[in-house]
Amino acid sequence: WRPLYGLRVLIAEDARGTRRLYEAALDAAGAEVTTVRDGAEAVRTWEEAVATGAPFAAAVLDFVMPELDGIAVAATLRSAGFR
Repeated sequence: WRPLYGLRVLIAEDARGTRRLYEAALDAAGAEVTTVRDGAEAVRTWEEAVATGAPFAAAVLDFVMPELDGIAVAATLRSAGFR
């Protein structure tokens, strides 16, 4: 049973252990997971995915990260049209 099969998910988390935990859980559910370590990298990765025609279906964002926090990342992605 892989309810997220084929969905692309971006994880933005600065803590390595937490990032790996999220990645393992989402991978087990069938998601195609990309991980990044900070908010600025999350925005760049999201924009690159959209530009190449392979956007993410969802993002898992840490609340407190270097560069941009999760709230700022979410606001940036929403202003670019992600819902």
